[in-house]
Amino acid sequence: MIDFFMQSAQPEEIPASGPLAIKPVVVDANALASDAYYAAAHRGHSSLLLTAGLGTIRLFTPTHIFGKVYAELDKLAYSPRTELRQEATRIWETEYLRKLRFVDVSGVMIDDPRVLATAMKDEEDEPVAKLAALLGPCILLSHDKHLRGLGAGGTDWRPIAVASRDAMMPAQAMVVGAIPATMVWSGVDSGIGFLRARPEWRLPAAIGGAALASGLVWRLSKVKNWRERFQALGDFMADAAEKLQPLVDHYKEAKATLRAGTVVPASSSDPLNPVAWTLATSRPLLMSEVSRVLAARADAVQLSPRQVGEVLRGNSCFRTYTDRRWQVGFRAAPRAQRNALPD
Repeated sequence: MIDFFMQSAQPEEIPASGPLAIKPVVVDANALASDAYYAAAHRGHSSLLLTAGLGTIRLFTPTHIFGKVYAELDKLAYSPRTELRQEATRIWETEYLRKLRFVDVSGVMIDDPRVLATAMKDEEDEPVAKLAALLGPCILLSHDKHLRGLGAGGTDWRPIAVASRDAMMPAQAMVVGAIPATMVWSGVDSGIGFLRARPEWRLPAAIGGAALASGLVWRLSKVKNWRERFQALGDFMADAAEKLQPLVDHYKEAKATLRAGTVVPASSSDPLNPVAWTLATSRPLLMSEVSRVLAARADAVQLSPRQVGEVLRGNSCFRTYTDRRWQVGFRAAPRAQRNALPD
């Protein structure tokens, strides 16, 4: 959903923070398989899928996790989950794979002591640690104890996933509020097309607009003169603010949880991290556009298009396509499809 609003944004306008900013989330196999079973038991819904569907987070994982998730799905298929095995696999292949980007970090050199410490404990966990260090600041979801020291890695990842859902409330409000504006500025036809292409937002748009309009009209209909109507409008806004306060407090708690669980980069001088983070939190970009994004952010390493190109071509984590735009990682098709080529 956030991607829709980012398509026409100039590189300098891509947000690094705020409600419409995208946060990278690195997910381990144990979290993916466990969440797939949760979604299977709850009609296809989970905090992770909901937040990734809106687009306020973007999911990444190392390439070897693809096979590990299938193994984890088999491993977790014990009573009372046995009956959920088929549905969990279906949701993994139809929902998670559509939202997940696989990243080849085999040729990536990360100078981070946390990655080295993880590799010394378990070499199989090194790619997960390397990817989290590469995309920092990011969130790592894994209960593998070997990943302790990387944000919330090695602990219960579920509170972090729930916090990411609760923290997206401002983005939801802005998206729903932008739908009527889209209809006004782009024409009724394009606005209807927007909702037709994204049926999951028809109900929030209708409910949000109807509730606001009906509540305000009802309040104003109770008074007869303009002075009282202005007073009624003020009372309406005050009541709304009071009722929203618990949501605001919940949002602040969620943001605090996410801050505590964030993996921060070990170094601010390595050009690899800002290039990877820029592409992980934006739409596909040309080399020159990556350079423009970094130039617009005063706290980022400044790189020329040529320097950006050297970083992109020298690391296996980046992929380019026929339009010469670059991304971090690729999408994969389900295992049953033999030609599971990058998307």
